[in-house]
Amino acid sequence: MDKEILVQFGERACRHAENLTLPKELRGIFFCAASYREGIATQVFVAISFVLLMATAIIGNSVVMWIIYKHKVMHYGFNYFLFNMAFADLLIALFNVGTSWTYNLYYDWWLVIPHKKHSKCKVSRYGDLCTLTSFFGIAPTTVSVCSMMALSWDRCQAVVNPLQKRPLSRKRSVTAILVIWVLSTVTALPFAISASVSD
Repeated sequence: MDKEILVQFGERACRHAENLTLPKELRGIFFCAASYREGIATQVFVAISFVLLMATAIIGNSVVMWIIYKHKVMHYGFNYFLFNMAFADLLIALFNVGTSWTYNLYYDWWLVIPHKKHSKCKVSRYGDLCTLTSFFGIAPTTVSVCSMMALSWDRCQAVVNPLQKRPLSRKRSVTAILVIWVLSTVTALPFAISASVSD
């Protein structure tokens, strides 16, 4: 049998069967999880946790970015990297955490979007947002890791060669951040382009 047909069969079997044991032909191809049978208390707890996580990340990172942007005394290489990491974390909170919530709890991708004919919203499967979610799950994470590596290298140089000029000046920091974003985008694009949601 075709692998796609087996996966579709496995999904339907999982959704409608009381016994969640799959035939041996489907094992290794499809994972049958009972997560959508979680009780209302668990769903409310997870929803509140994710909303608090998103709110904390959005508010906290926005405050850090505002402080660095607003105060001229904060405009130097090290803080440019802090601003960059806060911005990357903000993008993850805005574009990735909410979709991770629905997927990790229900093992499905769902979104409330406005209906084209009516002003009411309806629950609909993710379409183009799957690519966006995949991109913002990888690129900002790569940006944060590379920014921490650059900061660690700068700190190492400051300790090893304390009398020499700091390697990350303002101009070099901005250049390094641009290079990091380009590399992170190139790293995330293949996965984002190949990401899709199938029924």
